[in-house]
Amino acid sequence: VFILDLIGSLLFFFRSREIPKNIQRILVVRLDHIGDLVMSTPFFTQLREQYPAAEIHLLCDANYTSLFENDPRIDQVIPVENHWFSRAGITNGVGLFKRAIQLRRFNYDLGFDLRGDFRTIFFFLFLSGVKHRVSYGIRGGGFMLNLCPAYPARKHETEKNVQLLAALTNRSLVPGETHLEVDPEAKKTVETKLAKLGRNKEKKLIAAHLGA
Repeated sequence: VFILDLIGSLLFFFRSREIPKNIQRILVVRLDHIGDLVMSTPFFTQLREQYPAAEIHLLCDANYTSLFENDPRIDQVIPVENHWFSRAGITNGVGLFKRAIQLRRFNYDLGFDLRGDFRTIFFFLFLSGVKHRVSYGIRGGGFMLNLCPAYPARKHETEKNVQLLAALTNRSLVPGETHLEVDPEAKKTVETKLAKLGRNKEKKLIAAHLGA
């Protein structure tokens, strides 16, 4: 990867490092697991605040798309299967290549890879035709990025995500709380079931899923 980065840095030396202010369509890539997606929600909040008129798309594992189907911060959720972080342990390179090429039709102005992975940067920021690409590039691929800030290794995951946006906007940003939008009908169903179980609404309810 080091040698590839070195060669790439020479080939892409004159790439633009300025990102325009008129951003109309944004792609955010988060292919890893459910906890990482939840830790990314403060980033989505800040991104929507910075670009209120932009169309924001999220590319994530097909198993987790339902988490963001009712999220006003995200305009479209795009599923990906059989990738390198898949729990199934199967990577379909041909399918991923086809998905990357399909993304070209959206003509993204700006793209973020929150993981900082060479493969993700190459397939879903570079091959997909995103005009301006932002990530940490800690596992290689920094030469394909227009903005590649220093990786804040000691920061919390929510801070790492928001720092990418802070580096882009030249503003000091503090991540807020993690937050997921819940489907109103699903919430009503759960409340009905809890009521049948005799839940006291005056007391807080703590739920733990130990198999995550």
